Parts: sequence; C-alpha cells; structure tokens
Amino acid sequence: MTVQSVGQGMEEQLTFPWTIGGWRRPGLITTGYLVLNIVLGVALLLVTNGNVVAVAGVAVVLAVGLISVYRLDWGFYFLVAVVLIADQVAPHGLEEITYQISYFRNLKDIPYLPSFDAGVINPLELHLLSLFTIWIVIAVTSRKLKFVPLKMPGLLVLFFLWFLFSFVWGQSRGGQFLASLWEMRAMCYFGIVYLFVPQVIRTREQVQIVLWICIVSVALKALQGIGWFVSLGFTTGGYDELTNSEDPVFMVDLLFLFLGLWIFKDHSRQRRVLAWLLVILLLGIYVGQRRATYASFMITLIGFFILLPRREARIFRRYLLVGLVIFGVYTAIFWNSPGRLGSVAQQVKSVFVQDPGSLSLRNYLSNLYREYENYNVSKTIQRSPIIGIGFGNMYDLVITFSGSERLGMLSYVPHNSILWLFMKTGAIGFFFFFLFVDAFLCIGGISFMKAQDPYAKALIAVCVLGLINQLVVDFVEMQLTFYRPMIVLGILMGLLPTFQRISVAPVREGAPPSQ
Repeated sequence: MTVQSVGQGMEEQLTFPWTIGGWRRPGLITTGYLVLNIVLGVALLLVTNGNVVAVAGVAVVLAVGLISVYRLDWGFYFLVAVVLIADQVAPHGLEEITYQISYFRNLKDIPYLPSFDAGVINPLELHLLSLFTIWIVIAVTSRKLKFVPLKMPGLLVLFFLWFLFSFVWGQSRGGQFLASLWEMRAMCYFGIVYLFVPQVIRTREQVQIVLWICIVSVALKALQGIGWFVSLGFTTGGYDELTNSEDPVFMVDLLFLFLGLWIFKDHSRQRRVLAWLLVILLLGIYVGQRRATYASFMITLIGFFILLPRREARIFRRYLLVGLVIFGVYTAIFWNSPGRLGSVAQQVKSVFVQDPGSLSLRNYLSNLYREYENYNVSKTIQRSPIIGIGFGNMYDLVITFSGSERLGMLSYVPHNSILWLFMKTGAIGFFFFFLFVDAFLCIGGISFMKAQDPYAKALIAVCVLGLINQLVVDFVEMQLTFYRPMIVLGILMGLLPTFQRISVAPVREGAPPSQ
C-alpha cells in the first residue's frame, strides 16, 4: 500500500501488493497477462475463424484488468467512462457505434463473440466482478485498508432484503426467471456501485478525475445527438429522439454542477470548461426530445433554489426571474406553433395540456398510452397492495388499446418506474425505498449546510439534486430498470462520504485551485 497526503489527512491509495516471497515482481504479473492475452487471442482466432474484433475485445478486457490490478481507481475510471459513453438501447432507428460496443448486452447476444447459451452475463457485470475481486484481494493482503462506512447502510440493506423477497415471492407465483433478472439488474447495479464508490474514490484529486470523465463523456453524447441533428438538415428527421432517454438527464446534472460552481464562486478549471460547454449541453437536451427532462429540470431548479443559503439565493433569484420571464415570453409566443422554433414550447405544453386538438399526434398518443398504462398498473397493485406481485410477473391489461399488446419487457415494466416499484414490491418495499431516499436527502442537505469548501459545496448540491432529477424522470420513464441511470445515480450518491471529507478541509489561501 502506498500512502499519499490529501487535504488535512492521509488517504490510502488502493494499489495491488506487488510482492511475491518478499520480492516486488510487477513485471512477472505483467508478463503473465501478456502471455494470457496471446494464448486467448490465438484460441479465439481459431474458434471464430479469424474474427479480429473478438480478439481485440479480449485484448481490451485484459488491458483493463491489468490497469485495474495496478491501480484500482484507474479501472473504476474506465467503468465510469464506458457506462456514460456506451448505449444500452440505441435511439429509435439510429444504430450508433456506441451501441455496437455491446457493453450492456449478454455475452451470448454480442454479435462479434461466439454464441453460447450460458452467456447470460454481460461485460458490465464482468467488469464490476473484476473490480470487486481486486478490491477484496487488496483488503485481504493489506492490513491497512479501512472500510469507508456508507450513508444509512441499515436502510439500504433493509430495502434490498425486501427486494430479494420480492424476487422469491414472484417466482413462487409463477414469475418468469429471466424477466425478473431483467427487472432487478439495474437496482442491483445501483446497490453495488453505491457500496463500491466510497471505498475507491477517497480524495479530492480522484473526485476531480471522476468529474472530468463525466464532463467529457456527457459532452460527447451531446455532440453525438447534435451530429445527427445537423446531418438530418437541422431537424429531428422524424425520429422520436436523437439521444438515449437517459442522456438528457446526465446533461441536466452537469448544468446544475455548473450552477453550483458558479454560485459558490469556485474558480476551478471545471467551471470554466462547463461554461464553454453550456450551449452544447442545452442543444443536447433539445435534440434528446424528452419531455420528462424539461419537467425534471424545472422541479430540480426549484429544489436548487430552496437548497441555497440566503445570500446565494438572493443573487440567484435575480437571474432566475430574468430567465423565467424570457422563457415565459418564448412559450407564450410559440404555444401554438408546431414549427422548429416552437418545439421546446410544444414539449412543455404537452406536460400540462391533454387536449388532443392542442397537441401533436405523437405527444397526445404518448400521454394517452401512459394514462392507460398507469390505470392498468394501479388496478394490478390492488391485487396485492402490501407485498406486491413480485418480479417476473406481468401486470394486468384491464384496459386494452392499440399498441398495448404484450411486447417483451413492456409486459412487465411500465413507463412509470415509481408505480412499477410499488406494484412489484408492494407498500412495504415502496416504504423502505423512500425511507432510504428521504434519509439520504436529509443527510445530503445537512452536509451541504455544513460544507466550507466551495467546490465540495457544489458537489454535495449536485449529489442531492441528481437524486431529485432522477426520481422526477422515473415517474414517466422506466429508468429504475435502465442500467446507465442507476449506475450514475449510485456513483453520485456513493461519492457523498468523499464530498463530506473534502468539504471540511477548504483549500488553503495561496494553494493551487481545483483543477
């Protein structure tokens, strides 16, 4: 173990104990990895009839493993980058190269790998497993490693115990095993990442690297959507969206990171870069065409204003009023304009207006579908309101309509993720989940008020606001069952102990600013 000075204390850097029989042998392990790479590469070439892509994929996996062994935090940085850049689901009709990476697909479904029925694990799970294995090895072989306590671990354990019960209960009622795994995976990823992050990311420098990865990756996803927008003649080309449904949520988180850094007068390089990226992020949200994002932004903005101390709230209120007046005038002018300039106003309008004569056909049918879906889920909840119907069971189709046929996971997971959680885990699981969420928001709010360092204060604010942002979106999008948003949420919430640690150690006068 190497030890470095950070802030006012000493932090352990998680490095592998490169010793064999008392001798340091990093070259031996490196050579072993290279030999393994060559052997597997030759074997894959023979098995796949010369599939170079498969060999390259294995080489990348082994390289990431070697890097993770050398520095566990570097392996985690790679995971954050791939989660943000890769796509779990391609935007409708658009085959992105970021989807073809297949980071979230089961091994048996990846086209550039040999197909085998037992490959029901995905590269993400292999990556998480390898990071956890390395962490456990470090914990066993080094007696200096200390476990960083989580926030409300008892409440989280209580929820996941009931989560497991809901799986068993669902199977006992004839639930489909594979369907239940698809339903539960994202929440399990959240719990794993929430546990793992504070053990690996412990210093200001590590936090800055994670945020740089988030800034660059989300900006690239925004540019990806903007690229499609430009190539389609500065229109959406009839596509429902030009980004994934979760990408605009991440962009909103970055907007609030900038607002926090700006309002608390942090002069870091990240604030300056985010200022330059504002237009790109806003355009990314626009081409994302997700109404839920506009609603979540407005509600999260209110939460940000409430969270601010009195002096900062007074300053922010001036800019907020100006922005609301400008946006209000724009919305009034384009309220009934379906053209390109009025598209944002139409998205906002569709949130509040249900009149079919005032909405586009797409927005009206989307609203109607969700209303019928919510009714069906609500009637299903009435069958087992206390303990739920369990995972792997379809919800009832009390009302049927065009497009409501049983299609894949839509038979098990409605768009309203909050109602989905209630339906599957019942009132007990719903209570445990929101008890944990509310307790986290309280602790985050208290940490925010106590924070002294401007950089940490902005980060804690984003940690709280990111949770609010995600929960609002969950009311209309099935993101509690999507991998990327739940992993990002686990990262944000898991960073709170580190944010608290650096918040009580403000940068000394004359010290270099945050990078």
